[in-house]
Amino acid sequence: SHNSHTEAALTPQGADGSYKGGLEDVNSWSISFTSLFRVLMWLMYDLWWPLRFDRIYGHTTVLNVKSNWMCFCFFQGHQTALHRAAVVGNRDAISALIHGGCALDLQDKEGNTALHEVSWHGFSSCVKLLVKAGANVQVKNKAGNTPLHLAYQNGHSQTARVLLQGGAMPDSKNNAGDTCLHIAARYNHLAMIKILLGSFCSVTEKNQIGDTALHVAAALNHKKTVNLLLEAGADANIRNNTGHTALDKARDNNNRDLAILLAKSNQVSNVITFKDFQFRTSSLSC
Repeated sequence: SHNSHTEAALTPQGADGSYKGGLEDVNSWSISFTSLFRVLMWLMYDLWWPLRFDRIYGHTTVLNVKSNWMCFCFFQGHQTALHRAAVVGNRDAISALIHGGCALDLQDKEGNTALHEVSWHGFSSCVKLLVKAGANVQVKNKAGNTPLHLAYQNGHSQTARVLLQGGAMPDSKNNAGDTCLHIAARYNHLAMIKILLGSFCSVTEKNQIGDTALHVAAALNHKKTVNLLLEAGADANIRNNTGHTALDKARDNNNRDLAILLAKSNQVSNVITFKDFQFRTSSLSC
């Protein structure tokens, strides 16, 4: 029967699914300590087993039976069953929980939703499932990161595409003021930068310390990223909160070739004096 199939799926191998006497003792109100312990253990297992999403691929019947009440369970770190399924990328479990009516945008103690989790891990098919179900692509965690920020940090290009197609804003900023372009420049994710540029992101956004993505790439000597940003129209003359340009960043970090590249860029060449250029290039050779 449907019930027996569910019980079999939830019972550990080699265990007695009937728990003789356990439920009868509960109903009779004359419960010995041993019987009560057995009942509690059965209930704990009944709760725990469906949440081992890494071990129940294909058990959609179990998931469908349990999904309604599982939506209202909270676990360590204020995570929901949907969070647990997202962490391991179990698409079947996520689908069942969605159909069970689980709230999609509940946040754990770090402010992460299930969409944050699948985006961080790069489970693009799960991302697509949640986005299609209506998950908020703009929700921020306690660090101010959207799911797109997390995808960019780990270089998950397909996940980034799904999020952008689902309405994610590429210029959204986290608590440090970083956009996804800042993050991509920091980690030198060229393919990810191209995706952002194709989404018409801003190349001039500043973070909290006034750095643009070009500042970030120049400081870290990411020459290909600098080239890509300059080709996209990044302004090398923008100064951060301390008055430094991307050229200053390259020079201060002894990135000589990159400093010369920035000095020769059209944007810088229009404003830099020959004397200033001589001073900067001579200081680099010292």
